[in-house]
Amino acid sequence: MKKLLVVAILILLLMPLNQSREEGFNAKTIPTKEDVFGFILALQKRVATIKFLKPSDLMDEIVAETDNIDYFLNEALFLEDAMKEFYEAEGISYTNESISSFMAELNSSFSSEEIRAISLLLLSYAHAINATSRQEQIDEVLHICQNVRKAAYILSNCSLNRSISDAYDVIMLGSSMGENYGGEYKFIIDFGGNDKYEKRNNSFLLDLKGNDSYGAFYSNEGVSLAFDIDGNDEYVNAPYAEGGICFLVDGKGDDKYKGTAASSWNGGISFLLDLNGNDVYDGESLTQSYSNNAFSFLADIKGDDIYQAKNRSQACSEDGGISLLLDLYGNDAFFADDYSQAYANGFPHTSISLFINLAGDDYYEAGSFSQGYGEKGGMAFLFDFLGEDGYCASQFSQASSAWLGMGVLLDSDGKNKFLSSLFSQGSQRWGGYSFFLQDFDSEDIYEMLQLPERIGIDLWNLLGNFF
Repeated sequence: MKKLLVVAILILLLMPLNQSREEGFNAKTIPTKEDVFGFILALQKRVATIKFLKPSDLMDEIVAETDNIDYFLNEALFLEDAMKEFYEAEGISYTNESISSFMAELNSSFSSEEIRAISLLLLSYAHAINATSRQEQIDEVLHICQNVRKAAYILSNCSLNRSISDAYDVIMLGSSMGENYGGEYKFIIDFGGNDKYEKRNNSFLLDLKGNDSYGAFYSNEGVSLAFDIDGNDEYVNAPYAEGGICFLVDGKGDDKYKGTAASSWNGGISFLLDLNGNDVYDGESLTQSYSNNAFSFLADIKGDDIYQAKNRSQACSEDGGISLLLDLYGNDAFFADDYSQAYANGFPHTSISLFINLAGDDYYEAGSFSQGYGEKGGMAFLFDFLGEDGYCASQFSQASSAWLGMGVLLDSDGKNKFLSSLFSQGSQRWGGYSFFLQDFDSEDIYEMLQLPERIGIDLWNLLGNFF
């Protein structure tokens, strides 16, 4: 469901790009201000009703996952098969005796429905590990998200008095008492307590409740997935990706994200989704949706949040990167230094930075080359739709561009205040294109949306580099 929300917003904002006049796209087909604002308010009501946990028939899900109807007749098989498939995906040499012993311990500790939930997650993650292409990896990751929603619905009511691990120390079912987890485990389900997780790479983690702390969580060529359902949590350097996929979802709670958050390099994909809570993002440089020849996405759905960072942060892309920072609802404050808050450098490859804030009374403060600055073929967009907002920046900011770059700042609602220095608020230098839009004018928006096509940039092909 969250994927559909994100896709709907991106389609609303970017679908007109790269469509020609012959296809019927013109200023009259741009949604009106009333249409856009109505959509945002309707989406807000829809978001308020969505629950992450989702009931389902897990046996049907397992059969669909494996295409094996024999599991309907013999439920003992699917746990054994799930463990074997996971071990083989991880390259672990196992014995049947060790699997039988671990299965006996699990069957004595969990109900049959809980065993199904654990098996479904083992199978799903094994399939993600075995994926042979980037598109297949992404499909499996999105599929795991749906399976986590269904499995967590069952497991969230489970209480485990002691932790259970396999013979190879790669699978851990953590107790409800609070645990300290080393980095060796590749598959963790924790049932409660205030836990501490050390640095992790290419692993699966589901934490159902508790106020937890996480060390670095990243992916190097592989797939790392973490889901924290409930609690006031603290993350340090999570998530980030170098070549792989690193995916973090936090459900409820007032959380803190320190250091590097939603950053990616070298073709990696970093994804951070925070569903609810008043959160604090406190980083240095290269954070809060930073990408370098990679794809980064930070989405915060609800809550009054504070973002603090230094240089090259808060939707910053370079060398073919794509960075998205999406904050849907809440009164938020964003603080950063230079090259931040929608900055894109398109040399040597076209980069895109997109910073979207749907609703709330927000405050933006940044240094130079910020708040919608594109250069050397880079395209930077800062869209804020509803609320009374304040903007403060140094020079070369607030819809500024140079060297065939594109800088956009659109905020057309409320009594907004803009403060900046030289070469800002629509400044164009050396062939740049800038749009400083304080009114939702269809002609201006049409011109902005048509510009990438006019200068020969195909945005969908750029997305195809990572998906």
